[in-house]
Amino acid sequence: MFVDGGAAVNLMSYSLFKKLGQEDDELKKTNMTLNGFNGEATEAKELFSGELTVGNKTLPIAFFVVNV
Repeated sequence: MFVDGGAAVNLMSYSLFKKLGQEDDELKKTNMTLNGFNGEATEAKELFSGELTVGNKTLPIAFFVVNV
């Protein structure tokens, strides 16, 4: 996973979401369409809100979960 602090959105694959031990009931439905740098559109099926810890800092963060 790569988190870009300057990005407009944060993405996480559904497979990584499951590998992290998360449950589907933690996801919120969304109808967001995301356009990548190559111009290809991807549907973000769900939104996951959680916390991200880097070093000794923990911040709230939201990820759009996509099937890739």
